[in-house]
Amino acid sequence: MFCTIKEMLADAREKKYAIPAFDISNYEMMKAVLETCEEEKSPALLMGLGVDLQGRNMSLLTSMVKSASDYFNIPVCFHLDHTKWLASKELQDGYLVNEYFHNHPEMVLGTFKEEIGMYGAKDLTVIPDGRDLKTALMEAIEKLPANFYTNPEYSLEEAGKVEVDYAFEINRI
Repeated sequence: MFCTIKEMLADAREKKYAIPAFDISNYEMMKAVLETCEEEKSPALLMGLGVDLQGRNMSLLTSMVKSASDYFNIPVCFHLDHTKWLASKELQDGYLVNEYFHNHPEMVLGTFKEEIGMYGAKDLTVIPDGRDLKTALMEAIEKLPANFYTNPEYSLEEAGKVEVDYAFEINRI
């Protein structure tokens, strides 16, 4: 059943569960995600990357997701707003990457490399660069801005006093 992100988030907040989000760019990805989410009785928040939504692909993917949602017994949302910040820039090697990673190469936890994907198309990936992944991730996290997000329901002083129930059930829907 197709729904808005507002409806999906309201239900998740009320019932205190997390919503998985998945970038999709074709039918096979969408089908795999929806089948898995239905099996797990989980809502499906699908997203399209800017590159996948160029030209007529926006209409095609949106129509595909909306139509497919009629065949699944879970809430399905196709979120497009997150693509607004996904500007691309070209690296010296000619690869197009997210502008953030172009401007902050220290946040890439490896080396960009072009590979041939599952269906024979060229694809850009990140391969290990010899660093210990755990150490590299911790170093990257330390570079992120502190106190960037605060829950609008609580002040920073109140946040330390809020009781959180970390127990969850996977079959809440």
